[in-house]
Amino acid sequence: MPIEFRCPHCGAQASAADSSAGEAGVCSGCGKTLTIPPRGPDTNDRAAKRTNWPTILIAVLVPVALLVLLLFPAVNSVRGPTRPGRCITNLSQISNAMFCYELDHNSFPPAYVADKNGRRMHSWRVLLLPYLDCKDLYKEYHFDEPWDGPHNRALADRMPEVYCCPDAPSTSVTSYAVVVGPNTVFPGAKAVRMNEITDGLSNTILVVESAKAGINWLEPRDLNEDRMRFKINGDPNTEIGSFHLHGANIVFCDGASVFFQDSINAEALKDLIERNDGHRVDMGQLFQPSPPAPLPRAGEGRKLP
Repeated sequence: MPIEFRCPHCGAQASAADSSAGEAGVCSGCGKTLTIPPRGPDTNDRAAKRTNWPTILIAVLVPVALLVLLLFPAVNSVRGPTRPGRCITNLSQISNAMFCYELDHNSFPPAYVADKNGRRMHSWRVLLLPYLDCKDLYKEYHFDEPWDGPHNRALADRMPEVYCCPDAPSTSVTSYAVVVGPNTVFPGAKAVRMNEITDGLSNTILVVESAKAGINWLEPRDLNEDRMRFKINGDPNTEIGSFHLHGANIVFCDGASVFFQDSINAEALKDLIERNDGHRVDMGQLFQPSPPAPLPRAGEGRKLP
């Protein structure tokens, strides 16, 4: 195989027989004397010695990728119930929209807007759209027909992301509700002013999670205090509940968000839902278990009811 090299004087490309290595010669370009260099390592030899990084990377990464794909369903199933933080963000945005509405109307929004016959027509969730950067959707909504009228029901699939827990199925069902009752912040069609929350803003619940109640986000329906047993993650149709483990998120009238555990005392939860019952709840005692029933004294039997 000929030796390929360049003239050290003029840079011209030259070649010589392999047997001429180390001998003197004359450049055909410039005519000057030069020494023919020895043949360098063969290209195939260099290729053989070069580290094959692509092959190594493939050998390492492919098994890792397969392992991730195999584990993904398990990881995904665990991830959901452990992410209440995103719900807190959603509830904070909703409460901020409530406060903006209050500034404009001097009251929180009513739980629903009713027609002259008392029929529930529109939800507070629709009234808040302009305060949630959803003005275009608000403009498309027709207030001259009910929430499930021929035009409005076509908007059900366009639920704003803020109304849905990230762990919930991607549907038109909202994850958040208010509690409706005569002594709550949302009596019904009546709007409540700040000064009517006499128990204090930090002692009264504003919005809660109701992820399993099956409420369409346009529907003027929420949790009803009269049907509640005040057990978080109890009956999904009537109670505060979530897709998170061991509790649910709640936001107070002062904007503070709290993750309430399932073990919260029912009486304390009821007191926090009502705005004017005069009961101040000791937040440090919320999760204390109820005291056990006293044992009968010696000589006494338990009295039957």
